[in-house]
Parts: sequence; structure tokens; C-alpha cells
Amino acid sequence: MAGSPVSTCLRQTLLRLDVGDTLDRTLQLIASPDTSSAQHIGLALQKNQAYVHMLLRSDFMKKRKGGSLSEEEGKDAARHEDEATRLSMLLGKDATRNAIVCLRLMRLTGLGLPKTDTDPVMFDAQKSLKRALTIEEFSFEKRLAHAASNYVGGLVHDWLAALAASNKDIPKSSGQYLEELWKPSFRCAQLAYHLGSALKTFKYQSYAFAAGLALPLGKYLMSTIFTQAPLWTDFIADNKKKEILEWSSHWRLLEQKTFPITHNEIASLLFSFFKPLREVEKSAFYYQEPYLIRTVHPDLFKLAVILSVAERLSYLGPDQRKVTKVPSVLLSPAQNKWLREIGIQSKSVEAAVALTEEPGR
Repeated sequence: MAGSPVSTCLRQTLLRLDVGDTLDRTLQLIASPDTSSAQHIGLALQKNQAYVHMLLRSDFMKKRKGGSLSEEEGKDAARHEDEATRLSMLLGKDATRNAIVCLRLMRLTGLGLPKTDTDPVMFDAQKSLKRALTIEEFSFEKRLAHAASNYVGGLVHDWLAALAASNKDIPKSSGQYLEELWKPSFRCAQLAYHLGSALKTFKYQSYAFAAGLALPLGKYLMSTIFTQAPLWTDFIADNKKKEILEWSSHWRLLEQKTFPITHNEIASLLFSFFKPLREVEKSAFYYQEPYLIRTVHPDLFKLAVILSVAERLSYLGPDQRKVTKVPSVLLSPAQNKWLREIGIQSKSVEAAVALTEEPGR
């Protein structure tokens, strides 16, 4: 595939996924209870004085009581290492995190960047981080653990949406497809979380929701890469005509024959760009064939099985969930076998499906 249009497009896509060192450190710190304070986030911000300058000039900062500084005061304050910590403590850890994400997106896409060093920096976290903030709010409302990690799953959706909005080469149909994937992604995340909760010991439970939310985005990226025959959109359309639940073994093999790279491989690459998903990227790569990592990575095998089942059942809409008494009958014999291997019973699958909600917006 080296040197092909596919590899060129893939490289361009992945280069635009780079979150940068500052945001990467911030997401890593936020995900750990031991390093998630505003002071720790300030230490990450310290290493990028460009972000400090931009924050000092932002309308976001001025909305915070006592947060506005004169231009001269801002220039002087930014010379001091502790200014980043003061800013993060003034804004709070979550607002600082959101600001860093928005600034990185602005720099990556070029959208909304000030034209001069004196122009104000303006961004709207509620608009730019719609999915991430929705997931964080949902996690708090439903008392789901690991809200900071769950946020990252939503962030991946926001990230790809922002890149699509700034890239004229991405077809409009791909943008629509990204919107369509939100509902199954939301269901997949909840299913993965609840299935993981059924295990007595599960090393990667804190990753389950975010991994389930981001996993379907490998399909979206396929639609941005394969815009000429064979078209990914045609492959999906033909798939939908033949079965409701997309990824049976038949379709997995057909995908491998049709395309030089598969959606699970793309999803794995996507995971590698975001904390806290990087540690579990192999679970995305092998989620259709978890048995390949059963011995080498037994804990990732569990997550891969959970993602396989969650993805399969995520295409059940609310009406189908009501009439499906035993969700396990919709799974392949191999999937049911894997579930038994890791210690998840049919009643736990039924409970996970029953607990799954539709996105509010």
C-alpha cells in the first residue's frame, strides 16, 4: 500500500489527528485521580507559553470573575512560570482542559485563529466540544465512574467533526455518516461500560466507555479515505440491505477482501493518538478476532471481547431492544463462547442492553 492514494490519504488524515504534547499531557493528567488537580494541569500548561498568551487574551478568560488582565499585565505575567498555574487554578481544571482542547483545535484547523498578536482569542467550548461535554454530563448524571476518561471518547468525535469542517476534501456524505454513527457509538459505549462492570476483576474498566464510544469511528475514517471505487459508503449501503447487525464474520472477511485496510485497523490507529485510549489500542485492532490476543494480552482480550459484543448489539434500536428478550441469541457462537470464557453470563448481557439509553441530542 506504500505510495498509493490510500496510504497518502491515510498519512494526511493521521497527521491532522495529532493532539500535540500539551493536550496529550493534560488528558493524561486529567484521567488520573492523583494528578487531576488544577495545579497539575497548570504545570502542563507551563510548558507551552503560546497557550498561556492565548488564554490571557481570550474572551473565555474575561468571562471569569477577576480573570481579565490588561494587555501589559498579561505580557508581564506570562513571563513567570507560575502564571500558567495561576490561570488554571482561576479557571478550574475542567475549564482549563476545555480551553486547551479548543486552542489546539484552532491551531490545527486554522479556524478562529486571531490575525494579529493583539486580536482577542475567541472560542466556544460548548459548541466545539459538544460531544465531549455531553458525555461528561451524562456520566455525572448517571453516576458512571471514570467521567474524565469517558470525556475523551466524546472528544474524539468532536475532533473528527472539527477536522471535517475545515477540510474541503472530505465529502459531505462523510460528515453525515459521522452524525449517523453517534447513536450506535453512544450505545456501544454504554454497553461496553455495563458489560465490563459485570466482571469481578477487569484491569481496563476505566477505558471501556471511551473505547466503545470511539471504536465506530474507524468506519467513519474509512469513508473519508475510500472516496473512489471501491467506495466505503457503497459497502455499508449493501451491508445494510442484507442484515441489521453489520459485522458478522461474513462481512469481516468481505471487508478484508475489498479494502487494503480495515476499519478496526484504522480505529486502532485513531486510539493511538488519544490518552487514555492509547493503552488499549490493541483491543480495537483485534475486537473482531479477540482470540488472537487471548494468551499474550489476557486483559486486553477481555476488553476486545466486550467491544466485539457491544459493537454488535449497538445497532439494536430502542424498539428492537424491547422485543429482544435474549440479546445473546443475536451474537455469534464465537462471541457467546468468548463471553463465557471471560466470565460474563447471558443475564449480564441482558442487563447491559436494558440499561442502555438513547442520546438526548
